[in-house]
Amino acid sequence: MRVRTWYAATAALLTLLVAGCSSSDDDPQRVADPDGTGSSKPDGGTAAKPAVADAKQVLLDWQPAGDGVEPAVTRSGEWALSVATDGATATLDGPTPRTIKAGPGRRVSDVQLTDAWALVVAQDEQEVRPATATLVELATGKESVVDGESDPPTTTGGDWSLGAAAVLRPTMDEKGGYCLVSTDPATSESALPYCAEPGTGFRDVRASPYGVTITAFDDAQPISCRTPTRVDADQPRPLPDIPECKGAESVLTEQGAVWAVVEKEQRYEAAHYFASYDGAFFDLGAGTTGSLIWCGDSAWFVRDTQKDKDKARLMRWAPGGTLEVAYESPGVGAGFLEAPRCGGDSITLTALGEGGDEQVTARLS
Repeated sequence: MRVRTWYAATAALLTLLVAGCSSSDDDPQRVADPDGTGSSKPDGGTAAKPAVADAKQVLLDWQPAGDGVEPAVTRSGEWALSVATDGATATLDGPTPRTIKAGPGRRVSDVQLTDAWALVVAQDEQEVRPATATLVELATGKESVVDGESDPPTTTGGDWSLGAAAVLRPTMDEKGGYCLVSTDPATSESALPYCAEPGTGFRDVRASPYGVTITAFDDAQPISCRTPTRVDADQPRPLPDIPECKGAESVLTEQGAVWAVVEKEQRYEAAHYFASYDGAFFDLGAGTTGSLIWCGDSAWFVRDTQKDKDKARLMRWAPGGTLEVAYESPGVGAGFLEAPRCGGDSITLTALGEGGDEQVTARLS
């Protein structure tokens, strides 16, 4: 399989995929939580003065996802995908269960699951050899492997993203440039929708039904300049109205986007999340860098405990421009949540903290 001319292929594959922060001197507006019916546009602010979104508690029906918190499980309907604690294997449980081995000198670095596909990525422990990934079609049990011999080949490290219509992964082009590959899992046709300029790179690959985003960065030391960027068929476009060089991961929504801003580089894990909705801007509050995902019809991110007696929470930016609390950790006290794991029709979560540890899953209506 050869890579088609990127601008023609990218337009087709991205069509399949589509089936600013306030300062201390400016107090942001506060807006009452919309009713969530989608019947009217929520009252938001501007990029310089976003409206603070009041979160409404809409807890999902959470059920145990496994026995304890290890191994980590991702669920989708009757399927469950887990990784052994030593990283040597991944197990796909369901109508046709199987075990996928990482291989000698490799560890499973990532697993992802939709209602149609399972993806297992294994990285070289020495970070020398290109990654090897196994893709399983759930309906047929058919396996395919993507590795350093594929066209285009895999590379070491980097973010992978499994969506309904594309597998997104990194590769190196013929000139040694760092590029993003988009592959239709049903046809194995691939395109290169984005290649980083010399001296730059990207991470935080996120796909939603409304498009693909990355965090582009340069190689400046000790701090690089990070720019949330939309990958379009014609050219990459930085998301507008985000503080220069302060952005982190982002996802596109039907009416705008959600993104993270890292305000203090020495505390990179502590992010502040924002959203745009039909030209209006919202302050979604604190969250954990790297936890933003798209699942079902919404964007989700984690907010760890903010004070001694508190709960860790899973936040949802839902259709209609509403902010919801979808999960609260058990008990009170210091605690944190791992990044949520999307399984197509389900979302799975691991909570660790003084109030208790649990691994739970919920179906999305």
